[in-house]
Amino acid sequence: MEHAAVLKTDSQSRISLKGFVESGQSFVLTVRKNGTYVLAPAKPAVKVKVPAKEKWLHENKAASKSLDKGIKEAAEGKLTSRGSFAKYAR
Repeated sequence: MEHAAVLKTDSQSRISLKGFVESGQSFVLTVRKNGTYVLAPAKPAVKVKVPAKEKWLHENKAASKSLDKGIKEAAEGKLTSRGSFAKYAR
């Protein structure tokens, strides 16, 4: 069943959903181009175990973004050969 309600923000621009949802729920707010707001329940976060030696990459947004860019460029065939790196292998 659909419900519509007029909600007013408080002095800190918050609205209350009391009576509509259970306490502790998370939501995604989408602001559309036409100025309307859509509030949808967020899906529960999926916890993924990351090896400790790779954790830094997930915490470093610049490095993660650079890696994503490199993977995308490689998939598009934008590759440059730098020769063998065998001498650096352990």
